[in-house]
Amino acid sequence: MKILQHNNQADLFIDKKKVKAIVEEIFVLKNISFTELIIHFVTQEEISRIHKDFFNDPTPTDCITFPIREKNLLGEVFICPLAAIEYSPEDPYKETTLYLVHTILHLIGYNDIDPKEEIEMRKGENEIMDHLIKKNLVLSNQIPAI
Repeated sequence: MKILQHNNQADLFIDKKKVKAIVEEIFVLKNISFTELIIHFVTQEEISRIHKDFFNDPTPTDCITFPIREKNLLGEVFICPLAAIEYSPEDPYKETTLYLVHTILHLIGYNDIDPKEEIEMRKGENEIMDHLIKKNLVLSNQIPAI
């Protein structure tokens, strides 16, 4: 599986190996057949610019998804760890993991616009997060040993 990761922020430590393991586990759990995903961890300024450029809303947000579904590429996601720090200062790593789960669910067709879809999205998020927690596959501030 090819997971291209770009970390263009310094607000939260991101362990690329853990991100890859999390994504691979989600793909297995949800039976996702795509083999490529692009993930960007970005600053609040960058997520605000993307939000403005593509959704005409200049306010910061936590994550944005762009489904592509070409060949083996599922899509491209943008995640703002600072949003996780601000929303969940007690555990921004778990919150950032949730954003990763949320974006992948969007890429495979889940939505959260109307109330019924939002219920399904939250159910999917909870199912995956519970699974990841049990497998100790949640981002953390633990720098991997060399």
